[in-house]
Amino acid sequence: MSSGGEDHEIPLFLHAAGDIKIVSHDSNYTFRTGLPPSPAFIRGQEGLVEDRGFDTLGAITADYAWGVASNDAIQDTFPDAEIEVDTIFAEPIQYTDWGELDQFSLIWSGFELEAPDYYPDGDFDLHEEHRTEPMDAVDPDDWT
Repeated sequence: MSSGGEDHEIPLFLHAAGDIKIVSHDSNYTFRTGLPPSPAFIRGQEGLVEDRGFDTLGAITADYAWGVASNDAIQDTFPDAEIEVDTIFAEPIQYTDWGELDQFSLIWSGFELEAPDYYPDGDFDLHEEHRTEPMDAVDPDDWT
């Protein structure tokens, strides 16, 4: 990721930037506002795993900075657990010439406690409820 805020001395407020390297001790203009760095997010799951007595964990991560940092944090946080990791390769992210996301889809997922018979482990099912068709970028001139 570019250090645009730091390079240009302009505050950069990041909503969903979980990569640990985005905010450093030297950052003066870059601020994380929503999603914590992935190691904190994974550490936050540790209590749940311990409280429920899980000994097998599953993780689906994406092939970008947050996913890579999450994989590392999972290995560090749960060194003795049997961990099954799968990676979802992100589609190429597209941007407009003004830097807005373009041709993106939104996905809503549902969670059920009964798993299909073909699930080898676990008693849950996470399934896609709705996925939008790829959406065009929102032009700010249309909303001002």
